[in-house]
Amino acid sequence: MKTHIHLLSSFLIILSSCGEYTPKKNDDINTYKQQLISTEWLITEMLDEGQVKTPIFQNFLLTFHADGSILFTNNTTNYIGSWKLNAEETDDDFVVYLSINLEVPNVGEFDLINEVWRVKESSSSIWRLNKEIEEGQVVKSLTLKS
Repeated sequence: MKTHIHLLSSFLIILSSCGEYTPKKNDDINTYKQQLISTEWLITEMLDEGQVKTPIFQNFLLTFHADGSILFTNNTTNYIGSWKLNAEETDDDFVVYLSINLEVPNVGEFDLINEVWRVKESSSSIWRLNKEIEEGQVVKSLTLKS
């Protein structure tokens, strides 16, 4: 019994000296980045304060490049811009944000896409993004499909 207590005590001392495990944000961000740059994306849903804005983006594709540039095109009109991924780690969550900044004219509502979006779901085939003004209070949502 004493041997088990000593072994357990030794294990706990060694474990406590190792410190807390911190997820590697760069590894996680790189996974998201690879998903984005692996294909072209179609905007399949855009909501702004409950209003459907999807038709504005009909036939436009988004292409995210590894260098942080972005192309927004419908094969006749091209817009360029930049994008960036950021992560925020809390005690119980790992939140990823996608910033999109397209150089679009003040014509129509193309600038609706220029936001810092909270990533709600991501894969190599679909991204669901929200713009929140407070935790859980969504004012915009954007869905991208490959």
